[in-house]
Amino acid sequence: MTNPDHAFDPTVFAFPGAESVGNVGRNTLIGHHFVSQDFAVLKNFHITESQRVQFRAEFFNLFNHANFKSPENRLDQNAVGKIGDTFDPRLIQFSLRFQW
Repeated sequence: MTNPDHAFDPTVFAFPGAESVGNVGRNTLIGHHFVSQDFAVLKNFHITESQRVQFRAEFFNLFNHANFKSPENRLDQNAVGKIGDTFDPRLIQFSLRFQW
């Protein structure tokens, strides 16, 4: 994909006539390749024999790869053939957990 405003050519599709079935097969338009590497690091700190604190860092979409959602595929919409959104960018989450 080189242009998110023209992910596919909507002029090659047309509405079927009245009381007829269209001829475009299922899954003719599929989304783009989804790439996401997740990573987590944790460390346990023992306070007593039965108590500990766990620190955890989690990274979702670690390399911040742009993952585009599917283009608009309804012919009656103005944005047909355009990609209007992406999935979440890199997310980082920290947590501290006390266990006893």
